[in-house]
Amino acid sequence: MMGLVTRMREAILKSQFPEFVNEFLKAHFELGDDHSNGGDKKTTEKGDVFGPKESQRTAEIPQWVRDALQAAGITLKV
Repeated sequence: MMGLVTRMREAILKSQFPEFVNEFLKAHFELGDDHSNGGDKKTTEKGDVFGPKESQRTAEIPQWVRDALQAAGITLKV
């Protein structure tokens, strides 16, 4: 959790939070995508630095997530 919050904060400070959100959601919800980031991600038994293993992801982003991001002014690209 601390790592996630740290990455979120860094993205905010770099004015890249919408991009971070899109990458995060892509890693959690899009099936069949390897969501590689140049080979520097860490993979564990439970998944990688962005989220769960492909077999643990679901295919559709929940509507409440879409609604919350729209209210925050973040455009989804996934």
